[in-house]
Order: sequence, then structure tokens, then C-alpha cells
Amino acid sequence: MLYRVLRLLARCLLKVWNRLEVQGVEHVPARGKLIVVSNHVSVLDPVVLGVSIPRPIHFMAKEELFHMPVLRWLIPALGAFPVDRSKTDFQAVKSSLKLLAGEEVLGIFPEGGTRKNSTELVFRSGTAAIALKSRSPVLPVAVMGTYPYSRALFFGKMKVRIGPVISWPETYRGKLRDEDIARLTKEMEEAVQSLKGP
Repeated sequence: MLYRVLRLLARCLLKVWNRLEVQGVEHVPARGKLIVVSNHVSVLDPVVLGVSIPRPIHFMAKEELFHMPVLRWLIPALGAFPVDRSKTDFQAVKSSLKLLAGEEVLGIFPEGGTRKNSTELVFRSGTAAIALKSRSPVLPVAVMGTYPYSRALFFGKMKVRIGPVISWPETYRGKLRDEDIARLTKEMEEAVQSLKGP
């Protein structure tokens, strides 16, 4: 209930204040497990993605946010869970696999943090490993206009582009192989980069 209410309020605000434009909603599967991957330049990105994707997203969020006033109760209430970015966080991986087994939508920023001035995407391999392990399709998304904050907060236009699903992880069989993880990581990078543009 809280997610739906806040999503509606945020959607109205972004539509009016930032003239939010969303392209490619038809690519979002109506049901079933799904991993949403996106570029990440701003703390506003999860909000914009949550508004743009017509299904609730459970975000993997940096652990530090769960120790901040207000956020430490709000973020879990919205379905997010923590990840320790300084190491391989097996609890975060376990939480991800559990969500996907329940046919939910998992949101991950594979860059591992915000990259405000980066023009070329470099994704970490953990997201691909989770996708292959869980046999989950991957939805590439590009978010634009959330940075710099001076533009985003003062009527700056925001845009979200959603690409076609990368579906081959659904049919993945056998033990995880480094070459398959690298292939999927590269495909995700290229898909989001293409949506984002130069």
C-alpha cells in the first residue's frame, strides 16, 4: 500500500515538475521474475525507475542508506534490501534469489554506485551471475536528466528509455561459467549504453 501511494505521488510530481517521459513500457513483462538494470548517476534514479516501471521493484541498495534517519525504516518499507559493496555480500545474493524465486522484480545498478561524470558504462559481474543462477530475464533501462541536481530539481526534463528484454538467461542450464557471466555483463552494458546514447 505504501509503495503504491508514494509511487502515485512521485509520478504526479515528476510528470508535472520534470515533464517525465517514459519510452518502451511495452517491453516490461506483465508477470514473472525480472531483473531491471540501469545506469546510475543520482540518488533520484530509484525513484524515477519506480515511477516508470509498472510493477513494484525491490532495489538492492547500499548498506549505508539503512543507517540514516528516516531512510532506515522507509527503504525497507518500500521493499529494498541492503548490500555491502565492499565485498561479495552473500546475504544480498540470497535475498535477490529469494525475490526472483517468488516471481518478483529485482532492481540493480550494476555499476556498483553512482557514476556522475562517466560516459562509458562499466558493469560489475555480480548482476549477470544472479540472472544466470536464477534463470531470470534482464530488462535494460536508461535514466536521463536526474543529474546535475540543480537541473533535476528545477524543472529539468527527465527521460527513461526501456529496452527489449535479454531473455537467454531464462534457458541457462548447468554450472555458472565465467565466459557466460562476461557475455551477459557485456550485453547489459551495451543495451543500456545504446538506450542512454552517446
